[in-house]
Amino acid sequence: MQVDEYGAPVWTASGVRCGSHGRGDAVYHESVAAVKVCHQTMYAEVAQQQAEIEAEQRNERYFEDRGWEESLAERAWEDSRGVVQFDEAYRNACPELFADEA
Repeated sequence: MQVDEYGAPVWTASGVRCGSHGRGDAVYHESVAAVKVCHQTMYAEVAQQQAEIEAEQRNERYFEDRGWEESLAERAWEDSRGVVQFDEAYRNACPELFADEA
């Protein structure tokens, strides 16, 4: 059985039709064993992609949580030193823009 650079069986002009490709693609492999290897390769690739997506999402959540905690700490530090926050300063400078919220 011939395999491509990704470890999946190569496509042939005739043979056993493989169902792990899109419906529009009529893909054939030389034997049933080649179709099974193709399925296993596809499932392994999908599992690897899913693991990469989950790792990336965990990493993003970590940085989002860390950023939120850092912003809270920065706000507390500024409040302890009497720094007026931008939204509060803007509201005080242009009260007419916020009249409908009162």
